[in-house]
Amino acid sequence: MQATNVLAIETKFFESKLPELVRTDVGRYVLIKGEEIKGVFESQWDAIKAGYEKFKGDAFFVKQILAVQQPLNFSNNFFQT
Repeated sequence: MQATNVLAIETKFFESKLPELVRTDVGRYVLIKGEEIKGVFESQWDAIKAGYEKFKGDAFFVKQILAVQQPLNFSNNFFQT
């Protein structure tokens, strides 16, 4: 079974917009849904909070805007039986 990246569209969109975002908002956090920037925030918490408020249970993308990106992977499968 092949794993799919739920946020593949958002990831690709982020990568395409990164040069522009670095010029205008370096160090801040971007909230993306689909191929649309839904907001740029001063803190990761503010971006995540806005994502939960806007999209309820749907997946959304939050990433810090940095000139050099560090890969981070998170999973919500902490407790598997």
